[in-house]
Amino acid sequence: MLRTLNLNYFFSALLLLAFSVAFFSCQQKEDILVEDTKVQQNTLQDYITDHTQQIKASDWGNGTYEVLGKSGTRVEINNALVNAKGERVRGDIDVELIEIYTVPEMILLRKQTLADDDGQLGILESGGEVFLRISQDGEELSLDGTGNLNILLPAENTGGVKEGMEVYVGEVTGEQVIWKPTGEIIRVIYPTNRNGDALYLIQNILGWVNVDILTQLPGDPVDCLDVIIECDLPCPGAMVSVSIYVNSLNSAFEVPMAGGNFFQLCGGFPLGGVDVTLITVVECPDGSLYTNIRTITVNAPNHQEIIKCGELSENDLGNFEMELQNMVM
Repeated sequence: MLRTLNLNYFFSALLLLAFSVAFFSCQQKEDILVEDTKVQQNTLQDYITDHTQQIKASDWGNGTYEVLGKSGTRVEINNALVNAKGERVRGDIDVELIEIYTVPEMILLRKQTLADDDGQLGILESGGEVFLRISQDGEELSLDGTGNLNILLPAENTGGVKEGMEVYVGEVTGEQVIWKPTGEIIRVIYPTNRNGDALYLIQNILGWVNVDILTQLPGDPVDCLDVIIECDLPCPGAMVSVSIYVNSLNSAFEVPMAGGNFFQLCGGFPLGGVDVTLITVVECPDGSLYTNIRTITVNAPNHQEIIKCGELSENDLGNFEMELQNMVM
């Protein structure tokens, strides 16, 4: 009898233990589901991070290196790097590379195509924008002027060779880059080992550099183009940008924020009567995106565009990127 009671007690205890484990497991699953909410993230910052390439390059001998970017940008270095002490660099180096060839990349990376030539802003058509930073053991390196650094950009990435392209260097202002002309005409080379593909050649420049030509749009001068988002934004603390894509050109630039939900581009740009696409992006702190893409014909001498919040559609980064790609096709 005692043995029977002990066995009954033993099986009861096992049953209770199994029930407890099952209950605890279910409770854990419920807790995980409850906590599995949207991760706080900056979607556009994630895009920038994903498009910033960190490449380790090995020394082929006497400070010679070669780096190839994901979009085909080639960097060739021949005994050109020095450290802060002026010593020539040998051994492995770390290369930070950003490649921007398309309008969607210009918009998502917030790198516009506007030039500042002695205070006069002009619209550029780009053959490729590149950022290049080189370091070793955490120390940023520079060029000494006696070696050689080549940056080679595939012309096919932007529709083929365009005559009259010039070298522009970038001046960073916040999230934007304003391009300054160097007066140097881009050289085009046709390496035999690349099946005749044309390459734009930029030499001995670090930082932001661009292959560009000033556009001669047929439009009338526009004193100001105003864009007003006429409502409360879908979330507090949102980051808002309004960009213009000049249809059929490899060119995009932002309309400066003039305060609140008011954006204004002034300066006599030749956009009157020209069809452009207006891209509005609202990014919430939790990573949610709200976007609007519309084609407009700019009126001269002034144009005002109203965007109501009901016209902003919740979006995700992948779909928005696809919409931008379809926009330029």
